[in-house]
Amino acid sequence: MDEPDFVDLSGVVCPDTGVTAREAAVSAIIARDHLGAEASTTETAETTARRLAMIEDVRVLTGVLALELGDGGSTDSGFDPARQARLVHEATMRSDSFALCAALTLVGLDDEARPGPG
Repeated sequence: MDEPDFVDLSGVVCPDTGVTAREAAVSAIIARDHLGAEASTTETAETTARRLAMIEDVRVLTGVLALELGDGGSTDSGFDPARQARLVHEATMRSDSFALCAALTLVGLDDEARPGPG
């Protein structure tokens, strides 16, 4: 049986914040790596439970990053990492659908980063 085609959700944009699912996923990866944490979901978990756990993981991780960066103020370059982290976390909190897109993007990025066989 053929595997289903992968749908790239990384470009999904939160209409309220302008944050993409890829930005949220990368923020979650940064926080996860900083904490040395692992995703709490397992492949054997029931689909609905796994989906909810993935959403919660992304929300917690983006929240941790927003807290870690705090209110550092803007930099001379015009990019404000603390503000961006807050927007990312806000985007994941506003919508379960967006948070799930970010979580699935995170899984895809993790899969890409794994060394292939051989």
